[in-house]
Amino acid sequence: MFISTIGIYSQSIRIDHVDNQGFRLIQTTEKNFSDLGSYQKMSVSLMSISKDSYNKILINICLQDSKPFKLEAGKSLLLKTKDNFIELFANPSVTSDTSSITIYPDIRTKIYISGVSFDVTEEQLNSICQGVSKLRLEMSLENYDRDFPTNKFSKVIKKDYELIKESLKGKKSFYDGYE
Repeated sequence: MFISTIGIYSQSIRIDHVDNQGFRLIQTTEKNFSDLGSYQKMSVSLMSISKDSYNKILINICLQDSKPFKLEAGKSLLLKTKDNFIELFANPSVTSDTSSITIYPDIRTKIYISGVSFDVTEEQLNSICQGVSKLRLEMSLENYDRDFPTNKFSKVIKKDYELIKESLKGKKSFYDGYE
């Protein structure tokens, strides 16, 4: 008997929340990029923080690896697009400390996880949506490099950006659903 499983990823809005100050946070679901046979994985999502005419877009990146590492505020994300390189810097207010979880306790395997967000302008985002072939993430011990021969990264960012723009067309407030 042959059993096959297929992982299905559907991009969607994961969070659409308005706080009592009127700031709206929209975040998409995370898309995982992993190498077969490796504990090293990267996931990416897009986030928007808006209020009135203010709108900030952030690219969220989360890494997990079997080796200890640290993602820090102020570090760079370098993206190779069709036309040039784009350098983004980690937002100091949206980073997470590295945590570790133990899997397979009998063989003592640990997975280290850390996340960071990068501010991105609309112009940079439009360039990223046109195609990214390479990514370099500056880390504390060694850089994380990743190739995207089929522009998978760009396709995810483009779809996420479209989802966020569509969500922003609808108005929401802190008082919605409270009666």
